[in-house]
Amino acid sequence: MNKTKENIVIIFAKEPMLDKVKTRIANETSPNFALELSLACFSDLVNKIKGSSFYDLIVGVDSLEEISWFQQNYGLDGFLVKPNKKIKTQSDKFHYIFSSLLNQKDLRYQNVILIPMDLPFITEEDLVAVFSRLNHYRFTHGPETNGGIYLIGISAPYSQNIFKNVRWSTPYSFNDLFSASQGISDLVYKLKYKTDLNTFHNILEAKREITYNCPNLYLLLKKNGYYLDDSGRYVDYDSISLCIPVVSALIEKDGKNDTRLLIQTRYKPSIDPKHSGLIEIPSGLI
Repeated sequence: MNKTKENIVIIFAKEPMLDKVKTRIANETSPNFALELSLACFSDLVNKIKGSSFYDLIVGVDSLEEISWFQQNYGLDGFLVKPNKKIKTQSDKFHYIFSSLLNQKDLRYQNVILIPMDLPFITEEDLVAVFSRLNHYRFTHGPETNGGIYLIGISAPYSQNIFKNVRWSTPYSFNDLFSASQGISDLVYKLKYKTDLNTFHNILEAKREITYNCPNLYLLLKKNGYYLDDSGRYVDYDSISLCIPVVSALIEKDGKNDTRLLIQTRYKPSIDPKHSGLIEIPSGLI
């Protein structure tokens, strides 16, 4: 990789492969759909942030084969985040990324941003704004609504490992990283929350944003029937002169100190995407 600017964005990535990506969504849908989803998300992300005159853009991967794959398919340069056997954990990889890009003489960027490959809502404008923050803050991090992290931004110099005790892939990930950063400097900026697409429910919640901001992901969902026209598909039973029996069940369980009520999440994305994800009591037409 060749350094051309003072700022760099590195996408923490891996070559999308069947049964290896979006496993929770694969369990809810299919491995093929999860793979197509991962590719669509990455394509939308790259199309938004590539070609900037403000920063270099690379992918951070585990192998030379993956670097070749991203170069051939997306024209992106790569950076090995696991160059030796000493680097084993995700914390090791992140520490190596920032210490290399901010401290090595042949690279030595002033500001580095790390983002995931599967969050298609990040834009070039978002990244430029974060780099502007890094002119005044040592650290700028982005929290996900589930406790994860969608962006890590650090300005030079970088010496102390802030990733060592982070509990990754837990609801505590962001708080761990934010606390470690504050332990080094009080110049830490917290970005606005974003929602990652970890479950199919997350996708249904983000359908409107996907429609306007993620063309590849939108076309994939539309192809699979998640943007069906609502007109003519629903009946307003209050407006017709028919008696249609409906059963709704209030199911309670008495405990020692409380009474619990059974509710459920409506999940019929193929026939009722409009209301899927809402809370309801068990019920149905007869």
